[in-house]
Amino acid sequence: MKMPKLEEIRAAIARDWPGDPVAELCERIIAFLIEVPPQELRQLSPTTFARAVGIDAPNELLLKAITILSATSVKILEPHFLFVDDDEKEYEVTRESLRQAQRQGTLEHPNTGNEVADYAPHILPYFSPTEEFMQLRGAAA
Repeated sequence: MKMPKLEEIRAAIARDWPGDPVAELCERIIAFLIEVPPQELRQLSPTTFARAVGIDAPNELLLKAITILSATSVKILEPHFLFVDDDEKEYEVTRESLRQAQRQGTLEHPNTGNEVADYAPHILPYFSPTEEFMQLRGAAA
């Protein structure tokens, strides 16, 4: 399958959300991802994106833009999740682990194996650019 060019992705976003402020926010996030050195793009939180686009804190519009850029059709951002336990230790958790936790109502602690009933407040999402985006970014340079 042919990988779309960055300009094609930008055009598709503008076409799919015409006149919607989320399209401009997506464009600003893409510009940020192009401008920032690659080593600084490994663990991007919603707060990082908020600062990058000049808003005080993540809001519904920003989260919508992040969701759009994480869609499989766009493939710019890859979502990841951290579980922060009561000792403030961080553990990567998979999407499958979270799906299972949502079905069962508990999350298995990644280190101890104990079941955590109130896991949702301990989950922190973060994002990194996809390999596809990094290739496009390199080609656009």
